[in-house]
Amino acid sequence: MFITLIGIIILLVVFIRLSVVFKGKVQFFAQGLDLQFSFQELSLLWKLAKICALEEPTALYISEQALNKAIAKMIDMAQLQGTQNSPETQEFLSKLYAYRTKIAIDEQKFRGIVSSKSLDVGQKLNILLPGNGVFTSEVVNNARDLIIAVPKKNGAIVIGGEKWIGKNLSVYLWRKGDAGYVFDTKVLTAGSFLSRSVLSLSHSEALERTQKRKSVRCACKIPVSLYILKPTDFESINYSAVESLPGYKAELLDISESGALVKVGGRGYEKMGIKLQFELFEKIILMYGIVHSVDFNAAENFSLMHFECTHLDSSMRNEILGYVYNIVPQSQKEKLDAMALTEKDEDMDMEEIMRKEDALLKNLPPTVNSAPEPEPKGEV
Repeated sequence: MFITLIGIIILLVVFIRLSVVFKGKVQFFAQGLDLQFSFQELSLLWKLAKICALEEPTALYISEQALNKAIAKMIDMAQLQGTQNSPETQEFLSKLYAYRTKIAIDEQKFRGIVSSKSLDVGQKLNILLPGNGVFTSEVVNNARDLIIAVPKKNGAIVIGGEKWIGKNLSVYLWRKGDAGYVFDTKVLTAGSFLSRSVLSLSHSEALERTQKRKSVRCACKIPVSLYILKPTDFESINYSAVESLPGYKAELLDISESGALVKVGGRGYEKMGIKLQFELFEKIILMYGIVHSVDFNAAENFSLMHFECTHLDSSMRNEILGYVYNIVPQSQKEKLDAMALTEKDEDMDMEEIMRKEDALLKNLPPTVNSAPEPEPKGEV
């Protein structure tokens, strides 16, 4: 009986010691399993946390910086092992990026607003006037009242300022980097502000969040080849086919895994099927989808097309997400650093050439046909 009691005490002591030693790891795995990571994936994540020298491994679940560092290290390890293109690696990267997007979206939701007093000057607005349709406007000033430009329809003022007074409106807007909002308000007065015709609206403390992106976009300037697709093309399309012939020249102004903002010369059209082909980190990316909406600039003859992606290979999606979150593996970072240094050397070389040309021009004698400088005619 005494021996049994001693054995139980020893087991308890061992259990307590193990609990203390492995407490962090147990907590890390328990939290990861709740987030739908497999035990094998969590073992690799734990290893990445240690390689990245994270004092608290669970920071991977809450810190964008820590997760970015781990993903970059994961890509480096896969490249060294030659497994970067394996289905297992791409699937795991997809999970990591999906969770990285969740962290970013949750952070955006936290920054949401509830009052029209939080709207910035220049915020674009869509004004719904019952019985008269939708107008466009923007915030001109935000103080005691919300001051907006007199709403326009198709670029023209069709209802004068005074006729808006007393009208009940519904205001729709997209807050950049956040979500869509709508609120109801009333027009108080009409007048002018900084030489602009404006309306004063009553503030609302009940902004309703109507839409939240499921993906994160980032600004960019990426040249892209654009190919127009017919509806029948989608029935038998080869999604992995790389085009050898040039398409329409265009430029991506922002990008995400679910779409992009595409600038193209001429007029674009809604509901048009297109294929985008471009390079990221020396890899070809193919995006297929539909033009959701178009903003045409007639004066400069170009269109901004809001492109919704309907098909994107998983490995290409991971490349785009790496670009969006600025996750650059060490091997790629070294290439970019080398290219940057080369460009710097080129710039310095061009500056030296220009200095020599300037010095040479200054020392040249005047040519035979040079006109003499005019003589001064009296005092100035």
